[in-house]
Amino acid sequence: MKSCTRALLYAGLVAILLLLVWTPSAFAQGTTTSSVVGTVTDPDGVALPGVTVSIVHEPTGTRYTAYTRADGRFSVFNVRVGGPYAVTAELQGFAPLTRSGLTTSLGEELSINFAMQLQAVAETLTVTATSNPIINPARTGASSLVSEIAIEMTPTLSREIADYARLDPYFSTASTNSGSTSITVAGRNNRYNNIQIDGSVKNDLFGLAAQGTPGGQTETNPISMDAVQEINLVVSPYDV
Repeated sequence: MKSCTRALLYAGLVAILLLLVWTPSAFAQGTTTSSVVGTVTDPDGVALPGVTVSIVHEPTGTRYTAYTRADGRFSVFNVRVGGPYAVTAELQGFAPLTRSGLTTSLGEELSINFAMQLQAVAETLTVTATSNPIINPARTGASSLVSEIAIEMTPTLSREIADYARLDPYFSTASTNSGSTSITVAGRNNRYNNIQIDGSVKNDLFGLAAQGTPGGQTETNPISMDAVQEINLVVSPYDV
């Protein structure tokens, strides 16, 4: 009776051993995919977490995406066997890296390691400045402009240029013995004045009038104020 029991026990152990031996083969026969694993580090070899790893099967466009863990490792399982694959690692602040022409084998891991480099930062500096109107090559001295609105709004009885010229502090006016008005610029004699109308000189060439303007002896204006749009008052018009 004891011999029969021992025989049955030995037969059971042999069956269990046979099951343990043949089970891996059964699982291996059911594997139809592969996997892709790897590590992503910075230039110093420090693990980079949060890196986006994209695996693209180029013939079909099938895409697998994974993110690196705290240790910089990533794992993608159940990847289609074959290839070619393009594997790209991307992280803000680093230049993206791509490995192409990779293939996977049935039931095996494809290991890929990336060492990402810092991305060059391109900075654009735009400087916007307003030029100083005083420092201007086009300016030939201290000047002021009497606009059309100022001409219309300034009260005047005589309607002559002197009434508007005295709006500039460099220009001063004085009444002559004949009752007319003369203009003095920066304290200089009025015979140094230069009057131009649309670029044409309109001076008293003989210096007979106290105003220094043509027709000054008859107390007339060189041009009617109704025809004047703007008056430019310039002091010492020399090249700066």
